[in-house]
Amino acid sequence: MRSIRQLVHKFTGQGDDDKGAALPFVGAILLLLLGIAAFAVDLGWLYLNGARLQRAADSSALAGVVFLPGDIPNVVANAVNGANANGWDIGSVNGSPVGGGGPDDLDWRSLADNKLEVTLSTNVSTFFLKALGIDDFDITRIATAEYVKPVPIGSPDPCFGIGNTSLQSGDCNPATAQRFWAAVSGPYTNKWNGDAHATLYWSNSGWSPPDNTNTEYRSNGYYLAIDVPSGVTDLAVRIYDAGFYDRGSFDVETGDRFQDTGGGADTHFQFYRFDSTPLDPTDNTPISGCSVGTGAFNINSGASSSTYKNLWRTLCRLDGSVAPGIYVLRVWTDGNDGGTNQYAVRANTSSGASIHQAE
Repeated sequence: MRSIRQLVHKFTGQGDDDKGAALPFVGAILLLLLGIAAFAVDLGWLYLNGARLQRAADSSALAGVVFLPGDIPNVVANAVNGANANGWDIGSVNGSPVGGGGPDDLDWRSLADNKLEVTLSTNVSTFFLKALGIDDFDITRIATAEYVKPVPIGSPDPCFGIGNTSLQSGDCNPATAQRFWAAVSGPYTNKWNGDAHATLYWSNSGWSPPDNTNTEYRSNGYYLAIDVPSGVTDLAVRIYDAGFYDRGSFDVETGDRFQDTGGGADTHFQFYRFDSTPLDPTDNTPISGCSVGTGAFNINSGASSSTYKNLWRTLCRLDGSVAPGIYVLRVWTDGNDGGTNQYAVRANTSSGASIHQAE
């Protein structure tokens, strides 16, 4: 039987004088394996940080997009907070230093009035690749978030509640008459007449007297959202036939009618500025300093017919460039009267604005 030494001699072609000649070969193999292992470790570290950075960018975009288009300071602040909450200490936003920030950078841009793109960049140090002269990597991740605004249940046009074609020319296109009126009832109108939220009472058998309280009554009335896009100038919000003026029939003009207790409806209109909670119209700030009008109409039933009856009247006008956002028009009634007040709304702008009702 051949000895192991003889086999080695035959394989290497070397004798006893060549002892250790295989060591460089084995060393090279080990070095290569260590290099691959080191590369795998650093590659895994880079992948992990990339995933973390993507998560931070996603959170940043989602946190900031809800404040588009009009509240830019909150877009920036919440985008930064969203990134920081995921472990990235932002050092600058769009090239401007952020106080107390760290080494990472955040860039953002609005792709639309409700779409935000966030780019987050950072530097990741290596471990074993430093031996090969690679000390770090720059990584960047991009996230895009789109905010779906309140679903319109009214009109995508700048007019709402255009019941017929007889309105004054130049305010709403007669060819696009919507064949319905916006309407609100007085509190002492019976709910079964059709207004679920402005009426205090309802009765299955008539009105003498009301036998149940309307549990769906809302003292705040109704909110109409006026969605103003970017680039709008000279916004004027106008109301047609704002007061209650009894016509005796729903088929005459706007069709205001006494109902149940009678007396009509004391009607109020108030215009509010957009804010950072577009899904909640109850916390908006009233606009009291409009250049035309006062931002509010308070019209007792049958009063000021020469001012409001069958006429467009400006509730509020914002001159010059108008900050984009969802502005709010609140409509409500009070008093001890019954009847339905029907009206229309128009948003005059240099470009476009849509009106829809927000429940």
